[in-house]
Amino acid sequence: MMTKAPVSRLVRLVLPGLLAALLTPVAFAQPADDPLLAPPNGPRRTDLELHALVGATVHPAPGERIELATVVIAGNRIIDVMVAPEESTEAPPAPDGARVYNAYGLHVYPGFIDAWVPIPVPDVNAADPGAHWNRSVMPQRNPVDSGGLPGGTAKALRSLGFTACAISPENGIFRGSGALVSTGDPSSGDDDPAPAIYNDRVYQALSFDGRGGYPGSQMGAIALIRQVLSDARRRQIRKGTGLEAPNDYNSLDALSRLNTGALVFEADNELEILRAARIGAEFGWYRVAVGTGTE
Repeated sequence: MMTKAPVSRLVRLVLPGLLAALLTPVAFAQPADDPLLAPPNGPRRTDLELHALVGATVHPAPGERIELATVVIAGNRIIDVMVAPEESTEAPPAPDGARVYNAYGLHVYPGFIDAWVPIPVPDVNAADPGAHWNRSVMPQRNPVDSGGLPGGTAKALRSLGFTACAISPENGIFRGSGALVSTGDPSSGDDDPAPAIYNDRVYQALSFDGRGGYPGSQMGAIALIRQVLSDARRRQIRKGTGLEAPNDYNSLDALSRLNTGALVFEADNELEILRAARIGAEFGWYRVAVGTGTE
């Protein structure tokens, strides 16, 4: 779950293994055996277990790059970045007793990833070819096409240690794709004046609120979500069997172009989180809930 605040939020996946490069599962703290007992008064216990990311490409600062590095973590701190000798094809071995993680081909950056940053994106023109009849169903929207992350928001996130974020369109029931982008400020020497786009279709953003239009009830919104997902699945089956032309444009095709197959629901309460989980399970999607922080 994630709070709606753009910075301080709790991220927890409804299902494990979802959006591995984007959303990191964070477990809730386990309560004491007896909730009536006072919390322990004393030094905080720290996990001193060693972890080693072996073979990673480390980017310690802009413009700097360390190939085949071994990052050693003790407790909650990085204690060493071991560098491979020149012309070596293997990373330095992990320290004795460390839990080893194969990080060959992975990149490590010194920063956080904000998984939910809604930004204003223009509505779809209802007269456009392939547009859905309901104005709250706009899965084809993509925030990258509307200028991406605003500069002021990117600067604020960078100042708090966020090196990347997933931006998604505001408003609607099917709001559009989320895109994973850099919060970096490109230098004047870059050929591309925009920050890097790591993945332009990370998830589909949804909510149970149709902005006061039709449907006007949550029951109706849930029925519409199920109908749209059913229609999108049927369309893909028909296109795969040749019953529909493969190149005909339809807004529902955007749901099949996601790179992760994930639905992210903005939920206003705990019951909406349960409803989102059931909808995703019904249609075989990974699902994530953006909560209020009171769960």
